Amino acid sequence: MFRQYIGLIVGGLFLTGLMFHSVDTLELGESAQITGTVEPAESFPSIWVMDDADLVERGEATREGDFTLHVPAGEYNLYFEPTVEGYEVKYVTDVAVSPGENKDVGPIEISEGTPHLDNN
Repeated sequence: MFRQYIGLIVGGLFLTGLMFHSVDTLELGESAQITGTVEPAESFPSIWVMDDADLVERGEATREGDFTLHVPAGEYNLYFEPTVEGYEVKYVTDVAVSPGENKDVGPIEISEGTPHLDNN
Protein backbone atom coordinates (compact mmCIF):
# COMPACT_ATOMS: atom_id res chain seq x y z
CA MET A 1 0.00 0.00 0.00
CA PHE A 2 1.08 3.56 -0.15
CA ARG A 3 3.51 4.08 2.69
CA GLN A 4 2.90 7.82 2.67
CA TYR A 5 -0.85 7.28 3.25
CA ILE A 6 -1.43 4.31 5.51
CA GLY A 7 1.72 2.25 5.86
CA LEU A 8 2.00 -1.49 5.62
CA ILE A 9 -1.14 -3.54 6.14
CA VAL A 10 -0.36 -6.94 7.58
CA GLY A 11 -2.67 -9.92 7.17
CA GLY A 12 -5.79 -10.12 5.05
CA LEU A 13 -8.91 -8.09 4.43
CA PHE A 14 -12.41 -9.53 4.26
CA LEU A 15 -14.58 -8.31 1.37
CA THR A 16 -18.14 -9.66 1.31
CA GLY A 17 -17.18 -13.24 2.07
CA LEU A 18 -14.00 -13.41 0.00
CA MET A 19 -10.52 -13.29 1.52
CA PHE A 20 -8.05 -10.94 -0.10
CA HIS A 21 -4.49 -10.34 1.02
CA SER A 22 -3.01 -6.88 1.14
CA VAL A 23 0.23 -6.04 -0.62
CA ASP A 24 3.00 -3.49 -0.15
CA THR A 25 4.51 -3.07 -3.62
CA LEU A 26 4.58 0.64 -4.47
CA GLU A 27 7.92 2.12 -5.31
CA LEU A 28 7.44 5.88 -5.38
CA GLY A 29 8.74 6.33 -8.94
CA GLU A 30 6.22 3.80 -10.34
CA SER A 31 2.93 5.36 -9.24
CA ALA A 32 -0.08 5.93 -11.49
CA GLN A 33 -3.72 6.96 -11.06
CA ILE A 34 -7.04 5.41 -12.03
CA THR A 35 -9.87 7.94 -12.25
CA GLY A 36 -13.49 7.94 -13.32
CA THR A 37 -17.09 8.59 -12.34
CA VAL A 38 -19.75 6.18 -11.12
CA GLU A 39 -23.37 6.53 -12.19
CA PRO A 40 -25.62 6.82 -10.32
CA ALA A 41 -23.54 8.67 -7.76
CA GLU A 42 -26.07 7.84 -5.02
CA SER A 43 -24.92 4.18 -5.10
CA PHE A 44 -21.88 5.44 -3.09
CA PRO A 45 -19.62 2.48 -3.97
CA SER A 46 -16.47 1.37 -2.26
CA ILE A 47 -13.86 0.72 -4.93
CA TRP A 48 -11.39 -2.16 -4.62
CA VAL A 49 -8.32 -2.37 -6.90
CA MET A 50 -7.17 -5.97 -7.07
CA ASP A 51 -4.15 -7.72 -8.56
CA ASP A 52 -5.43 -11.31 -8.63
CA ALA A 53 -6.36 -11.87 -4.95
CA ASP A 54 -4.13 -9.05 -3.66
CA LEU A 55 -5.72 -5.79 -2.55
CA VAL A 56 -3.70 -2.92 -4.04
CA GLU A 57 -5.88 0.06 -3.12
CA ARG A 58 -9.32 0.81 -1.75
CA GLY A 59 -11.25 4.04 -2.14
CA GLU A 60 -14.66 5.66 -2.16
CA ALA A 61 -16.50 7.67 -4.77
CA THR A 62 -17.38 11.26 -3.84
CA ARG A 63 -20.97 12.49 -3.53
CA GLU A 64 -20.70 13.51 -7.17
CA GLY A 65 -19.54 9.98 -8.10
CA ASP A 66 -15.92 10.90 -8.91
CA PHE A 67 -12.99 8.76 -7.78
CA THR A 68 -9.20 8.81 -7.96
CA LEU A 69 -7.11 5.81 -6.92
CA HIS A 70 -3.31 5.88 -6.58
CA VAL A 71 -1.70 2.60 -7.61
CA PRO A 72 1.63 1.21 -8.77
CA ALA A 73 1.92 0.71 -12.53
CA GLY A 74 0.37 -2.61 -13.52
CA GLU A 75 -2.81 -4.38 -14.63
CA TYR A 76 -5.77 -4.57 -12.27
CA ASN A 77 -9.38 -5.57 -11.80
CA LEU A 78 -11.71 -3.03 -10.20
CA TYR A 79 -14.68 -3.96 -8.02
CA PHE A 80 -17.34 -1.35 -7.31
CA GLU A 81 -19.34 -2.41 -4.24
CA PRO A 82 -22.32 -0.11 -3.58
CA THR A 83 -22.79 0.90 0.05
CA VAL A 84 -26.50 1.50 -0.58
CA GLU A 85 -28.92 -1.41 -0.94
CA GLY A 86 -30.58 -1.97 -4.30
CA TYR A 87 -27.45 -1.84 -6.50
CA GLU A 88 -25.31 -4.62 -7.95
CA VAL A 89 -21.55 -5.02 -7.66
CA LYS A 90 -19.78 -3.89 -10.84
CA TYR A 91 -16.58 -5.49 -12.16
CA VAL A 92 -14.13 -3.80 -14.54
CA THR A 93 -11.32 -6.10 -15.61
CA ASP A 94 -7.90 -5.68 -17.21
CA VAL A 95 -7.28 -2.01 -16.39
CA ALA A 96 -3.63 -1.38 -17.32
CA VAL A 97 -1.73 1.70 -16.11
CA SER A 98 1.81 2.76 -16.94
CA PRO A 99 4.17 4.66 -14.61
CA GLY A 100 2.99 8.26 -14.26
CA GLU A 101 -0.23 7.61 -16.21
CA ASN A 102 -3.63 9.02 -15.23
CA LYS A 103 -5.98 6.33 -16.59
CA ASP A 104 -9.57 7.56 -16.96
CA VAL A 105 -11.87 4.53 -17.02
CA GLY A 106 -14.79 6.82 -17.88
CA PRO A 107 -18.28 6.58 -16.48
CA ILE A 108 -18.96 3.32 -14.61
CA GLU A 109 -22.65 2.36 -14.69
CA ILE A 110 -23.84 0.73 -11.46
CA SER A 111 -26.99 -1.32 -12.15
CA GLU A 112 -29.96 -1.59 -9.86
CA GLY A 113 -30.55 -5.09 -8.50
CA THR A 114 -29.49 -7.51 -5.80
CA PRO A 115 -25.90 -7.00 -4.62
CA HIS A 116 -23.63 -10.03 -4.95
CA LEU A 117 -20.02 -11.10 -5.37
CA ASP A 118 -19.23 -14.32 -7.18
CA ASN A 119 -16.21 -16.27 -6.04
CA ASN A 120 -16.00 -18.26 -9.30
